[in-house]
Amino acid sequence: MGYKDVIRSAMISNDAFVESLKKDMDSTGVSIKKISEISNVPVSTLYKIMSGERSDPQLSTFRQIIFALRKMEGKDVYNNMVAIVASTAVIDNFTKPNLEGVHIKGYIAASYEEVIVASVRAEKDGAKAIVCAPIMAGLIEKLINIPVVGLKPSEVEIESALDIAIKKAGN
Repeated sequence: MGYKDVIRSAMISNDAFVESLKKDMDSTGVSIKKISEISNVPVSTLYKIMSGERSDPQLSTFRQIIFALRKMEGKDVYNNMVAIVASTAVIDNFTKPNLEGVHIKGYIAASYEEVIVASVRAEKDGAKAIVCAPIMAGLIEKLINIPVVGLKPSEVEIESALDIAIKKAGN
């Protein structure tokens, strides 16, 4: 068993994915807690996936689990990784550009505290730089030793958000 078998099983069905993940964990003696620590997926989410309570994990969760399995197998996961720390919606809808030799990894954060934790984890995971919300960039730069860039929304995105806000406000 290995991370490639887990990926293949996920292509068959969610049940096959869970069974393959369980077999991989049994054969390597890895605990759910260990996968949680490496993948940054909460232990409760992993238990729900393993029990079938959460039968269709998000793609970002799946990626994080596979990343953890690869790392535990001693694979040099990414030599040149840049982290994006953002909300689930941003990470799940982000279209990764094709940058030769650079891997872009998303770290989900829904609060200021989670941005801090995710940024520290990204640095620990080997990120060479971090992209995050501009309101947090200055603070994160003081906490870690890699470059931090504030993600600035485009004018089109701001106009679209204003349109939606106006419609929701009933104006």
